[in-house]
Amino acid sequence: MNAKRFLTKDGVERVRGAIAQAEHRTSAEFVCAVATESGRYDRAESVWGLLFGLGAMALVSGMDVATLQGTGSWSRGAYFASSLQGFAVIAGFMVGSIVASFVHPLRMLLVSRAEMASEVDRAAAYVFGLGRLRATQGGAGVLVYVSLSERRVVVLADENALKVIGQAGLDAARDAALVCLREGKREETFIAAISCLEGPLAEKMPATDAVNELPDSVLVFPTRP
Repeated sequence: MNAKRFLTKDGVERVRGAIAQAEHRTSAEFVCAVATESGRYDRAESVWGLLFGLGAMALVSGMDVATLQGTGSWSRGAYFASSLQGFAVIAGFMVGSIVASFVHPLRMLLVSRAEMASEVDRAAAYVFGLGRLRATQGGAGVLVYVSLSERRVVVLADENALKVIGQAGLDAARDAALVCLREGKREETFIAAISCLEGPLAEKMPATDAVNELPDSVLVFPTRP
């Protein structure tokens, strides 16, 4: 699914409302983000291209080239066969790479869990910086990042917020969001994570003023961040 279609307008408003409600209770700043995918995964595309190319070569190899030529000449048929096989490999590679590029589930079949986790973590860290979450006055920025192709969620917090929540708290918020994501509850994916973090942050870092340092919006990345 493309990130642009992940949330409806009503869904976006619900998430924004959850952010505003949480920030009314705590000085922490929440940002939510959704991306279609977090990595380019070129290697998987190349592997599919190679598989398509080998398949095309095998198909061509099964043909009786001499009969197709109608010459009865082994040398001419062999030359034509080798040329046709080379063309088949190149064409198959190009077709396979293009197909894998557009069909996300196909590409993800050849991506390891470790590579997915690494790419999603990298993208989340990039979005954390892009959203200026390290620039808040209280050092209490919190990011809830969802990557659709990988079906993964990352929750990051700046230094002071992390001291309050702890890594276990971030993991619990991530797990709550993942349950909603896998059940198809789209806006609840973000709301569940915010709800998990709101209470501890409100207790230890209560709201002290009405300044809203970051927009209460959902960042959308149709391509990888």
